Amino acid sequence: MRLVIIGAGLVGLAALSVTPISASAQQPTVQRKVLLTQDLPIAGHQIVMAAVEIPAGGREGRHTHPGALVVYIQEGVLTFDYEGKPTTTYKAGESF
Repeated sequence: MRLVIIGAGLVGLAALSVTPISASAQQPTVQRKVLLTQDLPIAGHQIVMAAVEIPAGGREGRHTHPGALVVYIQEGVLTFDYEGKPTTTYKAGESF
């Protein structure tokens, strides 16, 4: 099984660490595809929509985004660690 995430971000700051539920001995490659980049009417701001595919057993390590982040789980299951909050699991069809 693979995990497919569709997300959109706006300039700002957010930290994120995601791990699919399945585990694997080898670290599979995470694939990203930018679907849309659009300038906003606010000077110096833009929105970027991207599809991120994390194969079963894959992991996105802790990282930050220069903006707010909206995520929709298209397929699979995602475990999300956000600093200072309890670990949360999301499944296909859910958003955060």
